Amino acid sequence: TTPGNGLSESPSISGCSDNTTTVCTGTTTTSETIAFASLASNLSGQVQNGIENIYVRNPCLNIAVSTVTTTTGCVPFTLLASHATGTTPPPADGKSVAPSVSGDGNTVSFISFADNIVPNDTNGLEDVFLANATLTFNLTVTVANTKNVGTGTVTDSTGQISCTITQGINGAPSLQSGTCTGRYLSGSSVTLTASASASSTFVTWGGNVVNTTTCIANETDDTTCQFAAIQNFTASATFQ
Repeated sequence: TTPGNGLSESPSISGCSDNTTTVCTGTTTTSETIAFASLASNLSGQVQNGIENIYVRNPCLNIAVSTVTTTTGCVPFTLLASHATGTTPPPADGKSVAPSVSGDGNTVSFISFADNIVPNDTNGLEDVFLANATLTFNLTVTVANTKNVGTGTVTDSTGQISCTITQGINGAPSLQSGTCTGRYLSGSSVTLTASASASSTFVTWGGNVVNTTTCIANETDDTTCQFAAIQNFTASATFQ
C-alpha cells in the first residue's frame, strides 16, 4: 500500500456502535467504512485539483470485539466521493470537508465549496452534498437450451434477475421479457436459482462465475449458484 502524499483529516467511521454486537455487519460488506478529507492526490486515481477532497475507504475486514480477521470474497477499495456524476467527471473546483458516513457505509455527506458537483449550483456558497460510498458490480445472466429443447427460469436472491426461456414457434427458443442484469454492492452474497419447467431439466452453469464460486459446470443436480459480488460477472444457465 502506498502512503497518501498529502494531509488527511476528519475521519468518520460507519457502524459497530452497538456494544452487544460481536461482528460489524453493514449492507456493503462485513466491515467498517471510513470517510475522510484529504489533500492527497494518490488515493483513488490521480486527483490533481490540489485541494481537499472527500474519500471513502473500505478495508473489507470482519471487525470483531477482540480480533480482526480477513474476509474472503471482498474487495477493499478507496473511492473519491466529492466529484460530479458521469464516467469521466471533472475534478471538484472547490475544497470539500467534514465528511459523515452513514451507519451502513453506503452513503457519505460532506460540505463542499465546489460549484461543479451538481448542475445549477450558482449560489457561490458552500453546500451540503450526499454521495454514494460503495463499489457496485454488474451481473449479466443468459438462459439457453440444447437443440431448441428445454425451458426454464433463472432468478436471483435479490429479485433483480428473472430470465425465462420457453419454446417458440417450431421449437425455436424464445427469451421472454424480464431483466437479465443485476447490480450488487461489493462483497454482497448473490444466489442464482435455475428452475426447469415440466418435462425439462437443468443442464449446466456457464459464464465467468463457473469454478470461481459454487457454480459448477455440468452438475445437473446443482441448480443454485452462489457467489460474492467481487467483480463484474456473467452467468448462463442451459436447459434441455
